[in-house]
Amino acid sequence: MAKYLTLLICLLQPCWAGAQISKYLYECLDEDLRPVNRLKPTPQEVKTILMKYSPADTGKCRGEVYAFVGRYGASYKQIRDQKERLDFLRALEWFWHGGSQFDSTIKYANLGVAELQPNYHGYEYELSQQLKMRGFAQMYEGEFSSAFVDFQQAMSLLKSISRNDHLDDCYAGMMMIFQKLDLYDRIIASADTTVQLIDRYSSRTVDQKDANINFILLIKARALIARYIEGKKQSGAAAQTVLNEVLIDSKNQNWRILAFTELSRLSYFQGRYQMAVALADSAFKFYPIGSSTNMQENTRLIYKGLSLLKLGQRKQAEWLFSKVDTTANDIYAQEFYQQLYRYEKLEGDEGMALKYLERLQAVNLKRQLIQHRANLFELENKFNNISRDLQIQRIEAKRRQMYWALCIGAFFVVILAGFVAIRYRNNRLKTRSLVRQIEDLTQFQILKVREAEQRVKKKIASELHDDLSGSIAATASFLRLRGGREASAEVTMQFNRVSDTLEASYYRIRKMSHDLYNEESEHDFWKDLTEYINFFFSTTDLEANVYFEPEGLALSTEAKTAILMIIKECLTNILKHARASKVEVLMYQSMDSFTLEINDNGIGGHVRPNKSMGLQSIKDRAVSLGGELHIMDNKPTGTKISITVPAALFALGA
Repeated sequence: MAKYLTLLICLLQPCWAGAQISKYLYECLDEDLRPVNRLKPTPQEVKTILMKYSPADTGKCRGEVYAFVGRYGASYKQIRDQKERLDFLRALEWFWHGGSQFDSTIKYANLGVAELQPNYHGYEYELSQQLKMRGFAQMYEGEFSSAFVDFQQAMSLLKSISRNDHLDDCYAGMMMIFQKLDLYDRIIASADTTVQLIDRYSSRTVDQKDANINFILLIKARALIARYIEGKKQSGAAAQTVLNEVLIDSKNQNWRILAFTELSRLSYFQGRYQMAVALADSAFKFYPIGSSTNMQENTRLIYKGLSLLKLGQRKQAEWLFSKVDTTANDIYAQEFYQQLYRYEKLEGDEGMALKYLERLQAVNLKRQLIQHRANLFELENKFNNISRDLQIQRIEAKRRQMYWALCIGAFFVVILAGFVAIRYRNNRLKTRSLVRQIEDLTQFQILKVREAEQRVKKKIASELHDDLSGSIAATASFLRLRGGREASAEVTMQFNRVSDTLEASYYRIRKMSHDLYNEESEHDFWKDLTEYINFFFSTTDLEANVYFEPEGLALSTEAKTAILMIIKECLTNILKHARASKVEVLMYQSMDSFTLEINDNGIGGHVRPNKSMGLQSIKDRAVSLGGELHIMDNKPTGTKISITVPAALFALGA
């Protein structure tokens, strides 16, 4: 009741009032616990009080300390720094846990978990400690399922950050739950794993590690003894082995006493009553009867007394039974009353047998309640596991859906990308084809202009030869005849001089017209082609050798364009792919054909007739001339491309 009044006062008072320490409490505190200013203690000073003052202490100021902690705990949110706030909450939890105020422990543990859970990345260890503290408090309050879930979550967090050295508390907490619910099979199955974990990973001191291991081994031994009592005879030898291990390995006297106690109990159920009495006496040597009020003394009293009954020492047994506190442990009380009931019934004392039967039934009711809670715990645990599995399945199903959605999306993206790539490639091919057509047309027009130029030159030459030179010759003849008729020698001389001048002009014009008419236009094409090839390689390190034999050959404009484009495409491929240092361009005439040959000394292997649009274009141009394309890929010494055109077709082309 006082606890709830304290919480009510804490809620009704303003936050600043909780920060004060009464004068009476201030004087009651030890010197090292007193804050500098009792009217405004700092969180660190209050934390020192929480950590050093034992709430289990029944001495002075206990009520005042409880009231102060209750008031100050409500104002923990005033601490701005999250780490300091969490440390303060941990101190509050330890304070109430130490005073067995587990509901208050759960309250502040809930606040700590709420502080961390929204975004605990980087605080996995702190959250695991909050969950462990809450788990132990819930276990002592009888909330076994919630405690078990907290321990499991704490273990997952610790494993995620590789803090295996702190897993032992979680396993120990779960073992304690199994012990309280008499889940013996679970204890036996988990004990060895827990001991190995403590022995391998625990960062505690040697004494702490020894205590934890012995604690787990004793729980396992009790579970094995319970199974032996139920009829599993092999469990008795296993229990004795575990207890002997504690006796041999333990460095602490208390653990050896507990081992003697459990061995005394096991010996009684094995029918070795003298051994049971001797083992109980071994334990009483360390703690005589009446010097301890714990559960283990009751155990020793019970099983020594029962063994003495079996040995016929009734009075001594009854004296031991008078010292037994049957409220200390329901399991041993159940066994105690059950054995006494059977003994009195065999002795024929119906009154005492009925008395023990009534007590046995009362204890059995409690044990049945524990069994129901154990069944409920198992069902809840199965439900939680099924729920977790279903949640995992839903997550996996969503992941699969996302995976297939991504696959389908990627498939469509690939198709779209492929479509775009194909469109791009087609457009590029069309563009290249169009550029090639434009180049062809340009070269064709250039050649046409040159041919027109040649026609104009011939026409001018004809006009000069036929018209102007003829007129000049006639004029010169007329002047010479006219001068011969004149009587004056001087006039005749003048006529002759003019006639000579006109005759000289006639011969010059005649020669000029002949030269202009007979100028070789084909020579200009081959010369220009040679200059073009040399210019093509002028900015590279390639050595170009050009030789054209049929320089006097007359070609059509279409043939000239085809030859020019073939050479240009071949030279471009050599520059792009061949890695050559030398190129030869040859055109020569044999008996019945003309051959255009282009050689390089590159790496070879760069010519793929079926996959190259450029080579296909070369082939088409060769066919247009009436010839054939031949490719010799001499990998790795170079490539030779030759186009052979029959002489008759080539002449026809001209």
